[in-house]
Amino acid sequence: MVGRRIQFARDELGLSQEELSKQLGFPARQTRNALVPQLPLTLRSSFEEAAAAATRLAKEWKLGKIPSRALLSAAEERLSVLVLMVDAPAEISGAALHLPEFDTILINRKESIGRRNYDLGHELFHLLTWHSMPPERVDVEDGKKKKRVEHLAEAFTSALLMPAESVQAVWENRKDTALQGWLKEIAGAFGVSGRALFWRLVNLGYLSKADLLEINLDGLAPDEDEAKPKLYSPRFVDCLYQGLDKGLLSVRRAAGLLDCTIEDLEDLFRDYGLEPPFDL
Repeated sequence: MVGRRIQFARDELGLSQEELSKQLGFPARQTRNALVPQLPLTLRSSFEEAAAAATRLAKEWKLGKIPSRALLSAAEERLSVLVLMVDAPAEISGAALHLPEFDTILINRKESIGRRNYDLGHELFHLLTWHSMPPERVDVEDGKKKKRVEHLAEAFTSALLMPAESVQAVWENRKDTALQGWLKEIAGAFGVSGRALFWRLVNLGYLSKADLLEINLDGLAPDEDEAKPKLYSPRFVDCLYQGLDKGLLSVRRAAGLLDCTIEDLEDLFRDYGLEPPFDL
């Protein structure tokens, strides 16, 4: 669940909206399509309708049997969404930002891969329903409107990342495999958490009462995850590089905006195979 909505000013990098869009590979504002893709969902939509919208989207985007593998690149390509991996406080797993030139999704890279994938789908839902269900600046647990939006987002994300056809196929192939271990294994294959797969199975009606008693939800926590993804994204780092290289942004200003040291900036560029465009 998102902890809050984070504001991001495009001119913090020292670039105009046209320059920033061009560097990120997005169309300039003057030539961007007038129609912004949105899901046909409202607060009155049912959870089944949210799931059906996710199923249609997965097919239209050709995400395949394991959508988590292609979702990020598809969102970037089809919606010009800028997805950034960031170091965020533990209470913030992701955030969606709606800008005039393009949309942005921030993902806490400290989370497990299953959680990161789920956060991506969740925030994508918010961007695709921004006009009919604009999210609050800060998410709260109470409030009928907020709770409804978040439940719709969960129904959408679950169906998007775990297509019914794919779940049915692996379930029918399970045979006599112990359920607890199978859940962790298949969740890893889908790129989601064990809990997310558990609730998807519950909603699809696959688990019996005996199954529910057998499963230990705490035992579905992921094992030691792989290394964290690189900070930000290739396009963002290249944009930052161009701003510094062209003298549109000072090194100290960049470090201050990103809340890091100049040495951290140097490490960031080298992590992406770029020689820092400045001397210490």
